[in-house]
Amino acid sequence: PHPSRTDRILLSLDAGQWPANFFFAGERVASTGAIVRAARDLGHVVGSEGARTESLKHSTLKEASRSIGRGIQLVAGPLGTTPALFRFPYGLSTPFLQDFVAEHGMRTMDWTLDSLDWKIRDPNELRRYLVGEMSKRDRGIVLLHDTLEQTALALPGILADLRERGIHPAVVVPN
Repeated sequence: PHPSRTDRILLSLDAGQWPANFFFAGERVASTGAIVRAARDLGHVVGSEGARTESLKHSTLKEASRSIGRGIQLVAGPLGTTPALFRFPYGLSTPFLQDFVAEHGMRTMDWTLDSLDWKIRDPNELRRYLVGEMSKRDRGIVLLHDTLEQTALALPGILADLRERGIHPAVVVPN
């Protein structure tokens, strides 16, 4: 979470009554636990992506399992419970890492549409791109980053445009 950008994203989602899944890196949660609780309290599903946003695919098994376990622990702290979902940073995993997450009682989740908000810096261009892609697909799990300024700026317009096109929100809730 980001101290000001995530708050603005939560406000945009709440104003539009759009539920979302959030995957937080554990090390960022240490100083932003109130934001994690706010996301949960607003009805969003909060998951973990490990201790840091780093690819685990080429880490040793010990390093990867330590990062996953530490991230789960750090995100669980402000929630008061273990998160039920895990998202691998960059979408990169291995069968062993998938099993490791499952052994911790969590399900993994991935996205079907990368918003490219990490690459597209202009909020208006980001809005056009994402709304265009969602309009073509009519559904999908969108990857957005709550730590990026362009995402916080573009989100209100994105949500309005999607709603205008009849695309409605959904959230993945684990069993």
